[in-house]
Parts: sequence; structure tokens; C-alpha cells
Amino acid sequence: MSLDAGPMNEEIPEPTDPTDLPDLTHPADLGLGPAQRLLTEADLARWASFIHQGGSSRSTLWLLLLDRDGRSLPELIAIDDVEPGPHPVFVANLLQLVEVKLATIAPGGSMVAMLERPGTPHRTPADREWNEAVRGEARTCGIPVQALFVACAGRILPMTLDDAA
Repeated sequence: MSLDAGPMNEEIPEPTDPTDLPDLTHPADLGLGPAQRLLTEADLARWASFIHQGGSSRSTLWLLLLDRDGRSLPELIAIDDVEPGPHPVFVANLLQLVEVKLATIAPGGSMVAMLERPGTPHRTPADREWNEAVRGEARTCGIPVQALFVACAGRILPMTLDDAA
């Protein structure tokens, strides 16, 4: 599976007209139901926007698992109240569980991650630490990361490999 190349370091634009907002009561209309293929940057950004529907008062780490063809698995992993910075043992244990889950039900699968947090709508040093920790442990476990986003203050910020350096 490959994603369309593009400027992943740019912020996902917000709709300017309230009538442009998608109807979030019907995720299937957005192409976000189980077994939906998420193959492009736009698909992945649409998923992140659907999950982050505005401001958040606490930090949550979201993981979406995809099969080898980019179809979303029905489970969505949400871990509430994560620390501002990643704890290496937590990240390692979490990604090892993801590795086992993918090996069991979706060999050759991948994942999409999103850190949803309160605060500034800009990338922070802690965001970069999360990006580096998740991508690094995923690499160790052999799990491809299709995208990693930070969601804050109603904005979706893609994090790239360059942001992890």
C-alpha cells in the first residue's frame, strides 16, 4: 500500500463555510466505516478530522489498524489521559500489542495514529517526542505507520518522519 505523495507537513485546512462541514452523524457517508480503504493523504486526514471534532480537554492517543489493502479494521484503540510526553515502556507495550493483533487478524497490516490533546494548535516538542517514540517503536515491531497526526484546538497537524528527527 502506498500513499499519494504530497506536502504532509502542512496543516489540514479548515472549512471556511459551516455548510461545508461533513455530517458526522453518518460516518459511512464519509467513507469511514469498517473495511473502508484508506489509501491517500486525504483519506487519512478525513479519518483524523472525523475523530477530532473540535477541542479536547484531555489527551488521547488514537490508533486505527489497517489490513494489507488499507481497509480499516473494526476496532479503534483509544487511550485516554496519556502523559504530555511518551513513556518508553508504555509505547513499547502498546506497539507490541498492536504487532500481535495485526499478525493475528491482519498480517501485513499497518496503522494510523493520532495524538489528541488540549493546548496550542502548533506542533510542540512533546508532539515531536510522541511522533519519534511511536514511529521508532513501530519500526522495531515491523509495523508500517501510514500517518501520525496531532489534533488540537480544532486543527489536525500531520507529523512527518522529518518531525521525528
